[in-house]
Amino acid sequence: MFGAFVDKVVHNVAHRLNTATLKLGLRQYLVYFQSPKKTKNLGYWLWLRDTKVETRAGQQVLVTSQHWYGSDSTSYRMVYLVNRMSDFAPIYHAENVAGKNRA
Repeated sequence: MFGAFVDKVVHNVAHRLNTATLKLGLRQYLVYFQSPKKTKNLGYWLWLRDTKVETRAGQQVLVTSQHWYGSDSTSYRMVYLVNRMSDFAPIYHAENVAGKNRA
């Protein structure tokens, strides 16, 4: 990948994630890849990520909804995450891949 990637969660010296550097809101990414064995094929995903801060059970949480779109409907996937804002510890994770739900 070329260029600066500034929309990230930074791992700090105390071995905890610094979620203050994460940009909230809707972000779009074009992710592409190419296999060395199939140089005439190019795989790609359009990745939409919506991130917001909410208060649940008295604590701030980071709620992330991700949608991955590929070249056909069978490659679609959805991921829903809830993480504790203070240290990014997971609270809930659900995903739908190829029409199958997992939580």
